[in-house]
Amino acid sequence: MTQPVGMLSIFYAPTVNAYKRYRAGSWAPTRLGWSLDNRTASFRVVGAGPSLRIECRIPGAATDAFEQSEFAKEVFGSQVVEHYTHFFRTEQLAFDRAVTDWERRRYFERI
Repeated sequence: MTQPVGMLSIFYAPTVNAYKRYRAGSWAPTRLGWSLDNRTASFRVVGAGPSLRIECRIPGAATDAFEQSEFAKEVFGSQVVEHYTHFFRTEQLAFDRAVTDWERRRYFERI
C-alpha cells in the first residue's frame, strides 16, 4: 500500500456545502501546516494532559482520486469505494443543477 492516505480525505468534506467554509478568514484550514491551538492550521494540536490530541482539519479531495485509489479499495473494499464515489458524484451533480434563492433574487428580471 504505497498510495498516500490523502486519497481518503474526501471523507473530511463529504458534501458540497462543506467546501463553503474553506476560504481565508473562516477559521477553516486553507494551507497545509500545523500549530498549537490554531483553528486555521490543517493539523491542530489542542488540549493538555490526557486530553492532548491532534485534530486533522484538511479539506476533502477530488472524487476521481478516491475512485482510482488502490489503497481505498484494499482498506474498504471495491463496493464501498463504488458506493461513495456514486454518492459524491450524484451530490455534485445535484448541486451543479440547483438554482439558489440568491441567484433567483439577484438575476430575476435583471438579465
